[in-house]
Amino acid sequence: MISDEQLQRIKIIPERGGKDLLDCIKDVNYLGLKPLESADITKSRMVVDDKTLKKKLREGNGWVPNSRIYTVGDAGVMVHIPPADLDPVFNNPEEACFELGAWMTKGNYFMKSKDSIDAIVNDERVLHAPYSGIALIGREDNEEGQFVVQTANPPALETWEGKIARKHFARTEREFYGNMKMLSESGIENIRVYFLMENYIRNVLAGQKDAKALVRTCWLNSFKFNSDLVDGKNYVNQDVGHIFVLGPVIHKKEILEPSYRPKWRDNPFYNR
Repeated sequence: MISDEQLQRIKIIPERGGKDLLDCIKDVNYLGLKPLESADITKSRMVVDDKTLKKKLREGNGWVPNSRIYTVGDAGVMVHIPPADLDPVFNNPEEACFELGAWMTKGNYFMKSKDSIDAIVNDERVLHAPYSGIALIGREDNEEGQFVVQTANPPALETWEGKIARKHFARTEREFYGNMKMLSESGIENIRVYFLMENYIRNVLAGQKDAKALVRTCWLNSFKFNSDLVDGKNYVNQDVGHIFVLGPVIHKKEILEPSYRPKWRDNPFYNR
């Protein structure tokens, strides 16, 4: 687990302006940095000492490697929320971002490899939540629904809403209620967590030949927007996003092969 001391070194990529999802992931991969999940970002927004950095963290929006993988099987509709190293969007950004941003796929990324799905479905670190246990607010024929986390009265961790909230807003069960209290004291009364509706998932997967799962990327809002976790569909192709990473921005020349020197315009962080 990342310590509070390590979180003092959190950075936002890109440092200036914003980029679309693919370019953000390319920069993070190019620099060899670790993208942080929403739980670490939530914690960093509270524990970082530097006032300028804390302001940036609290006001910053961006993608987090907590993409939602939706499946339909014998157990009904399930949503799987992986850790960063298993995130299908961050691990396969070229293909994922093409589908997520394409008009014909309507913002959906379809996983067709059974091995890739099995790796996620069978991993104990992934949160596997059945839709039968999640009470989403929304019309059944809507694309999206939500549930609300009241920070002053958070859901019990025995419920699926509580397990999902813990996954996104705390790094351990012990830390969960403390973080909820700090969020409440920061003026965040309600956090909305968005998911696709069950009928939408069933209909889309039924109409997509060979698709084993439907994937949507995850976007973490700033404190100005109550730190909501929303579907990143509408931001994939817009130059508005960031990714939060651990560690300093490295001059790429320190880790490049000696024979390779890109032009500055190919990498905004090169030789700064």
